Amino acid sequence: GLVGSEMCIRDRIISASDLVDQEYTIFQSEKYYVFPEFMTEPADCPITYSYSVTDFAGEEVVSFNSQLKKFTFGQSNNMILAGNLYTDYTITIAAMVGGSSIPMSNTIPTTGSFNLRVKNPCLNPEFV
Repeated sequence: GLVGSEMCIRDRIISASDLVDQEYTIFQSEKYYVFPEFMTEPADCPITYSYSVTDFAGEEVVSFNSQLKKFTFGQSNNMILAGNLYTDYTITIAAMVGGSSIPMSNTIPTTGSFNLRVKNPCLNPEFV
């Protein structure tokens, strides 16, 4: 029978974790969001994560560490990203079973998304 990593190659069921919407105000110090591990069947298969942002402009305030499952938002003074009040950017996380020890599957990745609201500091009482 199949054992360990061989089972991860065969059984690739992944379910997305519950993702929480985030907010970042221009000029604010960095904010962090570590999302919960997506689930595999069998459990504990290695997962490789990537992400995308609906509007390429939103990339300016987003960085991502896939090993830590950690997003960093911030260190931007580009008011255009927030618009007059705020701008919402959808961040989609894509997960595939595989990694350095297991070949990446050719299956369609499992995705989950959350909203990043980038706010204008001129309308935020904390910054006025």
